[in-house]
Amino acid sequence: MKTIAVITIVACGAISASTLPSSQAVNPGKKSSDPMGTIEGKVTIAGEPIDTGVLIIASLAKIPDPLPPLSGAKPLAIPFYMTTSRMDGTYSLEVRSSKSSYNMRAFYSVIDGGGPGAGVTVTNKTKSGVKIAAGVKVTDQNFSWP
Repeated sequence: MKTIAVITIVACGAISASTLPSSQAVNPGKKSSDPMGTIEGKVTIAGEPIDTGVLIIASLAKIPDPLPPLSGAKPLAIPFYMTTSRMDGTYSLEVRSSKSSYNMRAFYSVIDGGGPGAGVTVTNKTKSGVKIAAGVKVTDQNFSWP
């Protein structure tokens, strides 16, 4: 049986890796019984695009803060879909279509000061009620900080 590598990136930069049997992998050449849709939006601070990357997560489950350690060793009952924003402050996240609404959480990290001993502050914003249908692109799911 073939396996496919699965890499998980957690908000604070921790990375874990595991494998997924190819029977559970998505084959882009085949029609799926669970088609995907896309969530798009912008991340801004004081009206300007955030160019350092914001972690965006969507799930049909509640997304906790802080995030639990996410590892491929123990699959989640309900998947978390993740992406990071681009340098222009936009993001695009592909998720499975669902009759239920998605919850979203955006994590923005800022380094406090510089040099040795500098800390990191992570703030987040939430959004709920995001509906996704097969093949549909839902836009303007924006996150902004003051």
